[in-house]
Amino acid sequence: MAGIRRKLLNFFRDNAIAVASLSIALMGLYLTITAQREERAHKELLLRPALLLTTEVGDYSVALVNHGLGPALITDGLYYFDDRCRAVNSTNLEEFMETDLIKVRLDFFNFFTQQFETARAFLD
Repeated sequence: MAGIRRKLLNFFRDNAIAVASLSIALMGLYLTITAQREERAHKELLLRPALLLTTEVGDYSVALVNHGLGPALITDGLYYFDDRCRAVNSTNLEEFMETDLIKVRLDFFNFFTQQFETARAFLD
């Protein structure tokens, strides 16, 4: 056992520069791989879409704006109408456009015209 320990100590003493160089190279390789992983994760987060829903009351408008760098793919939507929450997606889009879209438009129109009428009555 003492012979093995002595041989290892002699090896490290004789090859100290080589062992130090090898350990520095391995640490550099580890740091390079870690930095590349972090950079890839950062770029993926940077290219995500950031949707922002804005509304205006005067000259009523609703806008869905993508402030992110990546493309936004909207596949589903939810709306609350007639005391029920309903989903709109690619499978029932045609049905929604033929039935509920007209009702929702009329309901929005009535809601906002009532708001303007009360505001106009308040100003008069």
